[in-house]
Amino acid sequence: MFAPDLSSMLIERSFGHQPEGGGDWWLFPEEALYLVEEGYLEVASGKSGQPLSFPDLRSHLEKLHKGCFLRYLVYRDLRRKGYLPKAGAKYGVDFRVYEPGVKPRKGAKQEGEHARFLVKVVTENDRLTATGLVGLNRITHSVKKLLWLAVVDQDLDVTYVQMSRAQP
Repeated sequence: MFAPDLSSMLIERSFGHQPEGGGDWWLFPEEALYLVEEGYLEVASGKSGQPLSFPDLRSHLEKLHKGCFLRYLVYRDLRRKGYLPKAGAKYGVDFRVYEPGVKPRKGAKQEGEHARFLVKVVTENDRLTATGLVGLNRITHSVKKLLWLAVVDQDLDVTYVQMSRAQP
C-alpha cells in the first residue's frame, strides 16, 4: 500500500492501476523502475526489508521480465518527452502511447482519449522480418494508430522510426 500523497500522484500522473474494488496498486516493471529512479518510490527486498537500489531492482526485474531494461529506457524517454506510455501487449507491441496532455480513460469514447501510437522496442542489432512488420502495421492501421519502432542503440540512446502503410 502507498502513502495517500503517493497514491494521488500515481493517479494524477497515470502510473499503474488499482483493481476495481480497491486493493494493492499495480505497477508494470518499467513504471516501478522509473518511480525508483526519480525518487518517488522505494522497493523493499522481501528477504531483508531493506530498500533495493536502482541497479539491484533493475537486475531483479530483468531476471523476471527479459528485456525489461530496454523497455524501461524507452518508457523513461517517452515520459521525459511528455508522452504517456502504457502496456501494449494487447496489440502485440510493448507500449501504447498517449500524446502529451491526454489522460487514458476506460471506455474512452471521445476523440483524444485514445493512445495515438503503438511502440515496439528493438535494438539496433535485432533482425526484423517483412512479415512481422507488415503484421504490426496491419494491427496498427486497424486500430487507427501510428506505429513507432523504438530503436535502442549500443550507447542506450533511443531513436524512433515511424512506420506506416503505403498509400496507393
